[in-house]
Amino acid sequence: MVGWLLIAIGVLVLLVVLIKLKEVRHHFVYRLIGILLIFVLATFVYIWIKSGINITTYEGFLQIGKAYYSWAASLFGNMGSITGYVVQQDWGLNSTIQSLS
Repeated sequence: MVGWLLIAIGVLVLLVVLIKLKEVRHHFVYRLIGILLIFVLATFVYIWIKSGINITTYEGFLQIGKAYYSWAASLFGNMGSITGYVVQQDWGLNSTIQSLS
């Protein structure tokens, strides 16, 4: 567990160093990559804690990968359902509102 944490911290430090060395126009891309890495790391740790899978073995590592991808698929499926619900709503004006004049 400590090894994974050190690798994650090392990647984040590397990203910060790369952001500082590049021009301003490249900052957005590196920040976006950093945010995506932090999101993936945080959600991976969340799934790992919630599932209680031992990742010190190869089988455990495969199990956590399957659990993570299952969680990600359900996340995108739920986002699609929410988007479909929002699109189907009647976003017109409320006909019960009286004229302000």
